[in-house]
Amino acid sequence: MLLLDPFTAPLYTLNVFLESQLDHFLKSHHDLKHSFHSSIFTLKNQLLTRFVIYLVMASSAFFTTGNSNSLSTVSVTACFIGLNSYQLLPCTLLMLLATYSTHLFWLLAFFRRLQAEFISLEKEFTENTKFIRSELHRLFNSLLTCWMLIRLGVMTAVLVVTLALQDHPFIWSVLSPKILYEILLFMMHLIVALAVTATLVPSFIKAVV
Repeated sequence: MLLLDPFTAPLYTLNVFLESQLDHFLKSHHDLKHSFHSSIFTLKNQLLTRFVIYLVMASSAFFTTGNSNSLSTVSVTACFIGLNSYQLLPCTLLMLLATYSTHLFWLLAFFRRLQAEFISLEKEFTENTKFIRSELHRLFNSLLTCWMLIRLGVMTAVLVVTLALQDHPFIWSVLSPKILYEILLFMMHLIVALAVTATLVPSFIKAVV
């Protein structure tokens, strides 16, 4: 929150509150107090629903904090927080984090909830640890593949439309910034996916072995 503009700080707090309430709502409508296999089936449906909702919330949160597809809405105030002079890499990183902060929050919140759900299931059915671990691998790989294909599909569609409308008078003011946003967003998603794959999932698998 230190990277955000003062007027967007309450919006970030609102996103945290909405995520906690949404998590409570999803859990209250998916009771896992059944047999093991029915609990697995119910949990998969819950996580699929959560996956779709969290992606929608991540996309909307990007715009609710004042961002748009125009480069004029990019806040550069975060570039110099904690720095005495301009430095290209730190300033770029701080600007990206400030721009996509709420978007990244919803993505990371989903994987945190995913891990928590499987830990809870493992504690309830301790005799099925290996099966739960294999289901986690399968579900995580499926969601990750679907997630990256969605971002790649959106970016490809934008590139195709831009290429088709290359003679349009708004090519530089509208379409080109959109390409830049989509490329950066895809890179951010890829970094998050690699970070989650390298940290959260291995630590959970080690915990349940």
